[in-house]
Amino acid sequence: MKNAAKEVLTRTRPEIIADLAESSAVIASGSQPQALLSGAAIRPRLSQSMRARQAAATAVIYLLLALFSLLVLVPFAFMLSTSLKTEDQLFVWPIK
Repeated sequence: MKNAAKEVLTRTRPEIIADLAESSAVIASGSQPQALLSGAAIRPRLSQSMRARQAAATAVIYLLLALFSLLVLVPFAFMLSTSLKTEDQLFVWPIK
């Protein structure tokens, strides 16, 4: 498995393009050449630790995006609530 993954990662762009052209021709013709059956064109599976690391990175990104969206939306919510208040309610503390 490691050799197949290393082979996939070290291929050059022209080799990849040639494999894609061959794959397209195979799909059009309906046959399956040996290269596709051997799994050389298939992306290697990620290990469990790599998937966990990727999931954690995705969670952190979503958390940062949520915090940033709050940072942007809170002033708009304050502006909207202030625009709907009467003049007597504008300077009341605590804010209602």
